[in-house]
Amino acid sequence: MTVDSNNTTYTSRDSEDQECNAIIKDNTLYFGCQNTRIPDGIVTIYNNAFYDQTYLISINIPDSVTTIGSSAFYNCRLSSLPDGIKMNNVTTIGSYAFYGTRLPKIDISDTIRTLSSHCLYSSYLTYVCIRAINPPSYST
Repeated sequence: MTVDSNNTTYTSRDSEDQECNAIIKDNTLYFGCQNTRIPDGIVTIYNNAFYDQTYLISINIPDSVTTIGSSAFYNCRLSSLPDGIKMNNVTTIGSYAFYGTRLPKIDISDTIRTLSSHCLYSSYLTYVCIRAINPPSYST
């Protein structure tokens, strides 16, 4: 997936050695696909960015990401991540963000401030670690 070079609003931030395969504006990833590589510098993974991308089986969330929007990875398999996902600087996880995934583990750093309803709901989760010293707020 690439954005036309004449488009002044969105980009796909491809580098010479690897395609990003996403639609990006400023530091927000708005749409990704099964081959998306989230580049460093992305701060927000927007609502529904990977919604129902059932063929998305692996993803890396860079340290620059602080917000994961509602339903961002809704119904994505994410099944080839035996060590799960580590979110090192995420402060907010929107509702249903990881709903229906096949993630076995999620590790959230002490930067987390807000967890929204059903954000980690998955029948495959066997391990969730939230390293926050102060409990994050939970919104419904």
